[in-house]
Amino acid sequence: CVDCSYVQIKNATLAPNNYAGVYFLNTSTSTIENITVNSNTNSGIYLENSTSVILINNIANSVLKTGIYLANSSYNELAGNQANSNGQHGIYLQESNYNNLTGNTANYNDIGLYFNFADNNTSTSAILEGNNKYGLYIQNSTNNSFSNNTITGSGIYNFYIEGDYNEGHYNQTFDETNQVEGKTLYYFYNHHGTVNNPYVYENNIGQFWCIDC
Repeated sequence: CVDCSYVQIKNATLAPNNYAGVYFLNTSTSTIENITVNSNTNSGIYLENSTSVILINNIANSVLKTGIYLANSSYNELAGNQANSNGQHGIYLQESNYNNLTGNTANYNDIGLYFNFADNNTSTSAILEGNNKYGLYIQNSTNNSFSNNTITGSGIYNFYIEGDYNEGHYNQTFDETNQVEGKTLYYFYNHHGTVNNPYVYENNIGQFWCIDC
């Protein structure tokens, strides 16, 4: 769908193809719901330069590259989607900002959930299990927020972040409901106690990142 608005695609299983099962370009105020798009070559669901699109309860599995791909797409909602066993990424946000992700599953990919030059997004209650490289990988992105995400069984790192410190790429917000391997993922940026009142963390620590502390 190119240059579209107020489009709804629902309740269908799409045939495999050599590009994307569902492709929205320059599309807004639309819905993709309860769609199954498996075994495509490029992407299962692909939003490019699209805004205010709702993706809910879709399945994008066994795609050669990426299950759900957002490129230059902002202010979208992703809820209850499955993106499993894809060749590269489960869910990939590239240069996409202010998106809200809730209750998505991205298991058994190379990377479960990948943010690249993606700012001001939120991820809540994601399940990221058994990914070959990274469960959650943040690169060159800033000011994203994470809560109640569960990451287990990744081949390299359950959680990893990299970027340019001077560009604020380590400025992320994680509350203490995020877990790796059943234990708390602690991530702090610009977090300072005092000599007489230090912050103390002990027991039940899954991963601990402290940047500019």
